[in-house]
Amino acid sequence: MEENIKNIILLGENVNTELKEANNGLPKSIFETVCSFLNTTGGYIILGVNDKKEIVGIKEELIEKIKKDFTTQCNNKEIINPTILSELHEIKIKGKILLYTHIEESNEIHKYKGKVFIRNYEGDFDISDNIPLIASIHNKKRKIFDEDTIYPYISVDEDLRHDLDRYDDRDFVETNLIDMYDRLIDFIAKYTMDRFAIDENAMRVSPRNIMVREIVLNTLMHRDITDGHTSRVIIYKDKLICENPNSFRTNGLLTIKNYTPFAKNPTLAKFFREIGYADELGSGFIKITKNSYLYSGKPPVFEDKEMFHY
Repeated sequence: MEENIKNIILLGENVNTELKEANNGLPKSIFETVCSFLNTTGGYIILGVNDKKEIVGIKEELIEKIKKDFTTQCNNKEIINPTILSELHEIKIKGKILLYTHIEESNEIHKYKGKVFIRNYEGDFDISDNIPLIASIHNKKRKIFDEDTIYPYISVDEDLRHDLDRYDDRDFVETNLIDMYDRLIDFIAKYTMDRFAIDENAMRVSPRNIMVREIVLNTLMHRDITDGHTSRVIIYKDKLICENPNSFRTNGLLTIKNYTPFAKNPTLAKFFREIGYADELGSGFIKITKNSYLYSGKPPVFEDKEMFHY
């Protein structure tokens, strides 16, 4: 666990990590973060580290009181409502005592002193007056997905083939999922150059083909299907841009540090996994990043907003 905590500190604060000093006892703002993590994607809270990622430690005489106060307040509905059972764990790093806890994402919406907080890359935010956003979070926690509204009877076990008309003059694709996958793969491959590369296992690979597969799968599996905007793949001489209607969680640039996998349409994702097209959740982000370096020597840019750009 020590190495894990060291690595978390090294990466610094992000959407899933909060670092706090505790020179005079339990920081009051810690419960805004607890509430945010419960309402969003969870994360680590580490006490005894300053904003510069320096390990300053906690006075030994304060340890037991801080631990007791934290557990007591988490179980106090006037502070966190609904209450939770949580505790701070003690660890010594570089001869200094730190306290840490991991808050799991909850399936309920929690309030801190009557206010709803969520987490994004920049910190904890009060969204108590943003009723549509709270409703959206509530639906996600209840696992009410957009696809259930649009395709209420969709099933991996049933035949998903329903052919529609195709419009080929602009490569506007309207057809079943399998044919759509094949057409998009062929379209991108037709207008991009293939380059073979050597991976870390000294194996010859095609980074373009790997990226194209993941790009197409992301377009089909993770779009916000309640949004009327069209998913687009635009190929330039020196770059490829994808746009996908999106139910965003981060609202900004995504990196390995702040990326958290999330199944936006889990039934569609399961379908593609069942037929062997998709791998485990989150693997596409890593594969596109890795193969972008192999293909161009540059990292991809992922922007998580109302339209997902990459």
